[in-house]
Amino acid sequence: MKKLLSVILAAVVCVCVFAVNAQAKSAKKYVKSIAVKKKASVTIPASKKSVTKYYKVSVKVKGKVSKKFTAKSGKKSVAAVKVVGSKIKVTAKKSGKVKIKVTTKAKDKSGKKLSKTLTLTVKKSSPYLYGREIDEGGIH
Repeated sequence: MKKLLSVILAAVVCVCVFAVNAQAKSAKKYVKSIAVKKKASVTIPASKKSVTKYYKVSVKVKGKVSKKFTAKSGKKSVAAVKVVGSKIKVTAKKSGKVKIKVTTKAKDKSGKKLSKTLTLTVKKSSPYLYGREIDEGGIH
């Protein structure tokens, strides 16, 4: 009985030591910060339906942890967003204001994903210049 108890106790100690060691190793790998432009504005020419712009996203990490991130548009009717490498591709569709949230896939020291928001103002340019209509052929 004593031998069985000592084997079980040794197994519990090994599992605890392994769990603490694994937790300590994961604490050395984490996301430090994420950065993206806070505000931007885009003007869609009257002759176009949409405009595409790219914005760089910077993710700083400690250790070998993923620098990948996701991006989500608050108003898909105003602007669509897609992750392309270390940038976000924003396609402005119509006039309005939209918040684009960029979030890390990996977590920080406290176990939370980090995020930043880009506020984008989209304007549609007027098809008129000095009271005259402008189209692809010029001023009429």
